[in-house]
Order: sequence, then C-alpha cells, then structure tokens
Amino acid sequence: MEQLELIKGSKIVLGVSGGPDSVYLLDVLAKKKANLIIAHLNHGIRKESDSDEKFVKKLAEKYGYEFVSKKVKIKGTGVEEKSREERYKFFQDVKKKYKAKYIATAHTLDDNLETVLLNIVRGCSLKGLNGMQVKNGDLIRPLLNTEKSEILKYLKKNGLKFRIDKTNEDTKYSRNFIRLKIVPELKKLNPNLPQTFGANLANIQEVTEFLEEKAQNWIAKNFENDRYPLKKFQKLHPALQKTVIQLTFQKIKNSKKDLQKDHMDEILSIVRKGIGRKHKTFQRVRIEILKKNIVFSLIR
Repeated sequence: MEQLELIKGSKIVLGVSGGPDSVYLLDVLAKKKANLIIAHLNHGIRKESDSDEKFVKKLAEKYGYEFVSKKVKIKGTGVEEKSREERYKFFQDVKKKYKAKYIATAHTLDDNLETVLLNIVRGCSLKGLNGMQVKNGDLIRPLLNTEKSEILKYLKKNGLKFRIDKTNEDTKYSRNFIRLKIVPELKKLNPNLPQTFGANLANIQEVTEFLEEKAQNWIAKNFENDRYPLKKFQKLHPALQKTVIQLTFQKIKNSKKDLQKDHMDEILSIVRKGIGRKHKTFQRVRIEILKKNIVFSLIR
C-alpha cells in the first residue's frame, strides 16, 4: 500500500467488482479518506451480475462515494480478454468524465503470480515475466504486493461482506485453471510460493529496467529519421536487440502494447540476416531493411 502515499489527495476511479479484493481495497482507502469514484462494470455474464451491481452501489452509498456503473454483454470466444478490454475502457471513460488522476484496481500478489504463469505458458518476452506493475501510467494497483490470505483475514476480522463470482471456479477459463489446478500443486513444493515469487519478480524487474535504460541510451544516439544503421544494430547483444525493437515499436505506434514473441522472432530473423528489401508489418508498424538501415514506419 506504499504507493498510496504518492497519490494522496488525488481523485481516483476505483474499480469495484464486489469480490473480496475490491471490497478490502475500498475499505482501506475509505479509512484513509481517499477521494474516490466507485466504478462497476456489469458484464452480464452471470445471472447474479445485476445483484453484484446493486451490492456495489450500496457499498458506495455506505462509504459516501459517487457510484458509476455500466452494463455490457460479453459474447462469443475470448470472454476473459473481452471483459478486460471493456472494463478498462469503461474505467478510462469514468476517469475522463470526473477528471480523475488515477484508476485503481484490486489486483493482488496472487493475481500477479497467475499472470506470469499464464504468460510463460503462452510464450512471452522478458517483459511478460515482469507481470503487472504497481504503477503503470495512470493505472495503480495498491495491493500488488499483498497476499490473498491477508485480505481474507482482514475481511473476516472486520465482518465485511463480499460477493462470490462462481465463474471463478470454472476451469475452462485459463486463469482459473492456473489458480485452481497449477498453483496448489506448486505450493506443495513451496508453501511460501507467493513470497518467493515476489522476490524473484523484483530481480526480474531490475534486469528489465537495466536493459531498458541501456536500450533508451542506444536509441537516443542512433535513431534518426525513423531508422537505425543495420551494422551497428547487429553488433548489439541479442537481449538488447529485442529491447531496442520493442521500445521503438511502441514509440512509433505510440502504444505500450508489446510485440508478440513470434513477431519479434520474425523481425530479428530479417534484421540479423540483413537481407535488403525484406519487410514485416505488425499492428500497422512496418519494419524493413532499406539501404543498410532498419526502417520503421506507421501504416495509416
């Protein structure tokens, strides 16, 4: 919760689902007299969705905060990702409407463990091993170093009620499968898994920050007219090459979204061979070898 000291006095949009984590965060922030707007997205996935919305509305009234909700219908495949996209889009809309400075969510250390394991299974870059960040632009996650067990103890001790999302028990969803099937088995090997994970994550983040600092310095010296000298780039360590490509891709696209691992591999294959006139386009960013340079351009 140390992040809260940095944002004291700021207006914050707090995403509250009604589950234990968000109820805990709401109670803690309310006791700190935080300036909150309570935001709840009704996904309409479960028959209890409307009851969840009413529960959160009553919570907001109890603490004396403004309540904003929106109802959507998530259909088809990829429900997890679609729900996430809709949720953050809604939070951004609320933030803009109320002129808030930050959006806060109740992701925990356990959530971050699941995220990293999921990234590993799907295939990811070093950035994927970093998991979620406590602060990422206008998004803050004050509970990211807090264990779920600690939250449940607090709720029981203070007699705080919360909602149970039964879809969290359905292992057809990837994250639920990781949480219910994989993590318990890993805890048999290491009962202190969340704490160990947190320590490992700190080490990985240090390495990532070091690489990004080195890459930014190299970019500042060598990126001109949307291009790099091919030979200079080829002399870089492979890890630094990937970081330079990733940061340049984000710079050109003006987005924090990472390149997928297979896309990165395709780009590096072309760049390392240095074959002229070869090109690849990902997410409207074209990368090609032209006149002994690596050229980046945005396809409008």
